[in-house]
Amino acid sequence: MQQRLGGALLTIEDDVHGSLSSLPCADAVVAFFDTGRTTSASCAGAPVPAP
Repeated sequence: MQQRLGGALLTIEDDVHGSLSSLPCADAVVAFFDTGRTTSASCAGAPVPAP
């Protein structure tokens, strides 16, 4: 969808809904809400459990 619409997309590489608050890339989200500055970065999320 991001390729179709354009713009920036911050990717968090995990399968946990709501994990952002405990990750180092949370600062990028706060910066977006404070300044409107976007990023196309990615960050490792919570470890994905084995099936």
